[in-house]
Amino acid sequence: MTTFTHTNIRILTPATVTKLTDIPSADFLNGMTTLDDTHILVADIYNGWVYKICTTTGAYSIILNDPKMKYPLTGASTNLGINGLKISDSHLYWTNTAIGILNRIQIRSDGSAIGESEVYTDNVPKADDFVFKGDGSIWVAQNQMDELGVVGVGETSARVVAGSNVWTVLAGVTAGHFGRGVGDKEVLYLATSGGEFFFGRGGRMFEDIFGGERGKGRREVEENVPFEKHFLAGEKEKEKEKEKKKKYRIEKGNENEHKKA
Repeated sequence: MTTFTHTNIRILTPATVTKLTDIPSADFLNGMTTLDDTHILVADIYNGWVYKICTTTGAYSIILNDPKMKYPLTGASTNLGINGLKISDSHLYWTNTAIGILNRIQIRSDGSAIGESEVYTDNVPKADDFVFKGDGSIWVAQNQMDELGVVGVGETSARVVAGSNVWTVLAGVTAGHFGRGVGDKEVLYLATSGGEFFFGRGGRMFEDIFGGERGKGRREVEENVPFEKHFLAGEKEKEKEKEKKKKYRIEKGNENEHKKA
């Protein structure tokens, strides 16, 4: 796993950002995916439903409203319901962060549901965004667990392949995307918050290697360094800083006493 920095990025085609629409009924818009050439689907994480939005007119409507998109009203550790969402093989997949599940439902070309939804994977605690690899496997960012999970092809149970909630390498991992170039289709790029609320480190980006050789010459990240090591190191730095300030105050006080004399 490596981290990298680019300092000479060139913008080949300047982007123009425009507001598409206002949705007063929305509470917390989060995950988004493309439905067709002129429509997107957007998850409302608090309300627990999906908007269909026209990218040419800004018109919108609630296209999907499923119980598995809601967060539990009692007993949940967070109030985050539907989070990431993707379309694959005429099915809409989505994570529910509060429950820790990955669900799916078959949809028509207009985004409306066919039949009932189902739990696809039920062991992805604190699931955030996710991405499909070309082979059909699903890679899930488990944000507050600081873990990366994967559901293999033909499997319905996830396994953790990187990170841990006592390590800071993937602290606050939120999303990932596999490379689209000839040389990086086996590279999963991951974005993190750096576990800002817990560690105060700020966001970082990693590339995780899943096949082939990449990243030569790039600085390697500390892999799976226990949180305690970072915490204790930080505490030692704080103590050093306190000692410096204390020493400065003593020296300053002695200097003032000397001047008075």
